[in-house]
Amino acid sequence: MEACLEWGDLDGQFGAVNICNKPTTVLFMTLADEHVTEQEVPPGGRFNSGAAKPVGLDAWMFTACPIGYVPSVRFSAGNANVILPSLYNCLRQGRPGA
Repeated sequence: MEACLEWGDLDGQFGAVNICNKPTTVLFMTLADEHVTEQEVPPGGRFNSGAAKPVGLDAWMFTACPIGYVPSVRFSAGNANVILPSLYNCLRQGRPGA
């Protein structure tokens, strides 16, 4: 689902447009303050991070899963080594390990 998001700046706010035909749940974190924003994004919809465009590739992280699914690892800065290189999977909510 990560490939479904086109990231960029709109009116000074960093976010992404869902370019795929599936609704997506986005979890986004700025690593400096570990503030998490979660939003369901319909096809053609825009995710708004609530932040100005972060500086540097390692200044933020996100996961993207179909609605009803969650990342296979807890969405936290401590799991950045799994989330940043996209080594997580999406699991149906309520399944063990979710």
